[in-house]
Amino acid sequence: MKLPNSSVMLKFILLFLATSLSSILYFKTREPKISDIKDSLSLAYYLDTAEISGMGANGEILYQLTMDRASHVIADDSITMREVEMLYTPKELKGWKMSADEGRIPSDGSIIELFGNVVVQSGEKNQIPTKITTEKMAINPSKNQARTNQDVIVDYDGRLVKAKGIEVDLNQNRLKLLSQVKGSFSPVN
Repeated sequence: MKLPNSSVMLKFILLFLATSLSSILYFKTREPKISDIKDSLSLAYYLDTAEISGMGANGEILYQLTMDRASHVIADDSITMREVEMLYTPKELKGWKMSADEGRIPSDGSIIELFGNVVVQSGEKNQIPTKITTEKMAINPSKNQARTNQDVIVDYDGRLVKAKGIEVDLNQNRLKLLSQVKGSFSPVN
């Protein structure tokens, strides 16, 4: 058996070592870009049967959210929720109960968005509850407000009023119907 020329063998070994060394250095020093990681992952985490409590400026519990599933979305740093229930209790303790098929909290946490079969009901004791139904509602806990521009139905003791949009003062239990208000009331004898 004839051995290859020593200079050819030396060139081959040097070429092999240079290629191996450059590959090792490339993979060892290459750091993935944050955008590459974000694009490859859509969720950072998710929780099944979760509860989120929001605190007021003085540390009091302002609202409690419970949901079947909460997910952190990396793309916009928001939290999405499924089968959401919210108990909103401002400092005057009048309380509101809210529910929806889905919800979202944007990255700044300033509002809570509820979507799909949204029901908002006043919870003041010894009072007839007011029930609001719509498809979308935005709650701003720091301003004690809930708002939508969607169609709404307000039910107060079986009396229905329909409108396009509503603003709710959650502290004062006041409703402001925004437009296209329709309804009729019969006096109670």
